[in-house]
Amino acid sequence: PLDFMRESLRAENRATQVVVRIHDPGRLEAVREALAGRLEPMGLEVKTWLELAVAFLELYRLESFGNLLIIYILLLIVTVGIANTMLMAAYERVREIGMLMAMGLSRWEVRLLFLVEGMFLGLWGGLIGVAAGAPLTWLMEKRGIPVAWFTGGAEVDFGYPIRDAYYAELTLGLVLYAVA
Repeated sequence: PLDFMRESLRAENRATQVVVRIHDPGRLEAVREALAGRLEPMGLEVKTWLELAVAFLELYRLESFGNLLIIYILLLIVTVGIANTMLMAAYERVREIGMLMAMGLSRWEVRLLFLVEGMFLGLWGGLIGVAAGAPLTWLMEKRGIPVAWFTGGAEVDFGYPIRDAYYAELTLGLVLYAVA
């Protein structure tokens, strides 16, 4: 409340900050320049949210990079797993491959056979993974994971507000990305 802040900051009838919200983000710099032209001669500073939230934006960039790194590592693990499965399938079916080639299939057709088999294996694995993971993700989207589980109930202060729970996001785009 304004009265509480004035009392806490010992700013009787003075403001320490004025926040202006604009609806068109494309006009941010134009509005900043217009306000600066009027207010800076009076000794007041005019800053955009981009200038004030540098630490938060850098943290967001690092988090996004970390998430991408984890996704790429998981994709590498999945790719190696599928390649290993297909390689073992080929080694175990040497006689079958020989018989198919004796019946007239070319090397290219045998490779195509394994490629299609691998594609179906990956597609079914992705669909089964989505079927198993989507309900859990939906539950995490609705209820979240309480931060207290990770902190043992202790208060944590990183210098910016922390939610009481982490929430997942389940969208059609993410589901298709996971299957792909």
